[in-house]
Amino acid sequence: MISNPVVESPDSHQLQSAYFHLKRLHAGTAHFARVLHCSPALGHVTGPFRSREVTEIFLKFARGGAGEPYGEGFWSDRYRFLDYTGSRFVEVQENLLKQQLGEIGSFPGAHSSLNGHAPKTVAEFMRSAPITSIEDYAADMATLKRSPRGRNYVWAYTLFGAGEEKWVPYTQRSIKALGENTIAALGMAVTGASGHTDIRPGARVIYNIPPRPYLAGLTAFELVRRFGLKGVVEPAATEGMEFEERISEQLHAALDTGVDVLLSMTSVLRRVSQRFSEGLSSGSARSSSSKSLRTVARYATALGKAKLARRGLKPHDLWKPKAILGWGLDTRHFREQLADDWGRPPFEMYASTEGGVMGLQYRHNGGIAINPEAGFFEFMPESEIEALRNDSKYTPQTVLLPDVSTDGRYEVVFTNFYGMPFMRYRTGHMVRFSAGQLGYGPDMEQVGRADDRLDIGGFTRLDESTIWKAVSASGVPITDWIVRRETGGANPAIRMYAECGQPLDDSALEESVHNALISNDPLYSDLVAMLRWRPFSVTQLSPGTFSAFYDEMRNAGEELLARKPQRVNAPDAVVEQLLELSRQLGERRAA
Repeated sequence: MISNPVVESPDSHQLQSAYFHLKRLHAGTAHFARVLHCSPALGHVTGPFRSREVTEIFLKFARGGAGEPYGEGFWSDRYRFLDYTGSRFVEVQENLLKQQLGEIGSFPGAHSSLNGHAPKTVAEFMRSAPITSIEDYAADMATLKRSPRGRNYVWAYTLFGAGEEKWVPYTQRSIKALGENTIAALGMAVTGASGHTDIRPGARVIYNIPPRPYLAGLTAFELVRRFGLKGVVEPAATEGMEFEERISEQLHAALDTGVDVLLSMTSVLRRVSQRFSEGLSSGSARSSSSKSLRTVARYATALGKAKLARRGLKPHDLWKPKAILGWGLDTRHFREQLADDWGRPPFEMYASTEGGVMGLQYRHNGGIAINPEAGFFEFMPESEIEALRNDSKYTPQTVLLPDVSTDGRYEVVFTNFYGMPFMRYRTGHMVRFSAGQLGYGPDMEQVGRADDRLDIGGFTRLDESTIWKAVSASGVPITDWIVRRETGGANPAIRMYAECGQPLDDSALEESVHNALISNDPLYSDLVAMLRWRPFSVTQLSPGTFSAFYDEMRNAGEELLARKPQRVNAPDAVVEQLLELSRQLGERRAA
């Protein structure tokens, strides 16, 4: 700890200066969790990892005073699907689906949806079982959760629709699979492009994730219990904290301990990076009588690195993480920025509250390898989604992985394994496939949501992924945005409500993003060229508007996931609230 002899040393002024910078750093982290959403973009592809290679590497993960010991068989089982042939992939899917259909009838509603008859083949299952959505399960799940039988499950929580609760029952087998599939994804993140690791139980982990009963919180506790990854701050110690406070506590502790692994919503991690680059605006620092010499020295060294490089402080000046594991549509979009910020890129896992961890990024800058042991996967072509959108009574057709095309886009439809209830369930996740290097077929890239698209003039159907690419390519410092289709003028229009790091010229901002959309979306380019129609416009919001929205929703008692505005096609009330907050902030700055 810092003592009087240190304060009286010749370098004491520098250490004291570093200490006060440290206090500002800690205060600033309370604002890191302003959740963003964005898009993937494939980069340079290197060779894949094969299961034997990763197994040999991860055998180093030996018992270190916590967690369970795991030998070669355990790790080879985690990665064996990477070596499956196409026929083996299909065989595993069929066998596990048959097991699931033998158990699914015990869940409320499942027996009637199958008309009292368990299909004998995959083809029969796809013909007879209906496509479902959360609305088909919500009432039954609520009843089950309230019943004595509901105590047999671990319940994961999230929101859907207009802030309605979604509760998902996990069996003990599915919780076990959740932990194992997550540690497999972490294994890939650790090996990364370098092909080696020294991560062990007791590794210093930052869990930048929501608490239980959110699925990410349940996952963190499973990693602690089974694999000894206790965290820089134990997940149990942060359960009662607000999300921002939880992140702040962990980053503050990491200044003393260092960091080996980051598990984070990629959007939150990017916001942390942005606060570093902005210099961390001062705030009310938490009082503390002393800090360890190691903490102050780490920060002083990092500050020196940044000054020598003539730039702002970056996270990699302070920490050298060995793995970053993220999830969501934004992970690949921010890959290069996060690599620059943290010294290595994030690896991605594909997950949902209803399905758990269903796939992992298996090579540097590559796509997602779907795990055939995580669920039964079907893919609904975009043309079928359109047909269903136009006729709610239409029965959409799906295809299996061997039949997908690298030219098309699909919505993921899955059926749970391990006794969970969801059957032919629409995820809303729009994906496309690329000719990857997996033995069983193509790898997958998430590109947006099936219901969040902007159709203008019948030409273009912009999704969140394409808009994020355009924002990134535009070069303008847009920090947050929403976009929607508006029909108030002579023609339908795409209007973006954007917040920038500093006020910009409206026309230059609009021109930059418009030109980037032309470059990134051929259909948008066709619309502009053929119809001489410029549908895109921007309304600039005052700096801090989205943070103020988050705070206002939190103060109103809204759940975590309801505190950020809907990214695409937000309702009028949300837009009006953002505009009012922007006006208030603008008036305050002008006063």
